[in-house]
Amino acid sequence: MTVSQLESIVRGIAPAISQRIKQTVARSEQALSERLTDLELRIAKVENRKGVSVTYEGTYEHERSYGVGSLVTRRGGLWLALRDTSEVPGSGTADHWRLVVKSGEA
Repeated sequence: MTVSQLESIVRGIAPAISQRIKQTVARSEQALSERLTDLELRIAKVENRKGVSVTYEGTYEHERSYGVGSLVTRRGGLWLALRDTSEVPGSGTADHWRLVVKSGEA
């Protein structure tokens, strides 16, 4: 095969390769744009919460009620109250508390 024949082949397939690259880039840009929009909405939701402040309440005490935004320590972990609750952090009720910092060795 001659150089001229190879150049002809490359000229023939180059537009198809170029089109495929453009399609792939466009899909990637669209996916990135959608993800960025989702993240911006989530950030705005967090920033626009009114009346919720985060307060450290110390070590968790049984039978005490905690409000939304309360931070407590229990068994070395730091927990955030997601709603008003008297549930025990880490007791399996995932919609009441969120583990913020897990205990363990450094």
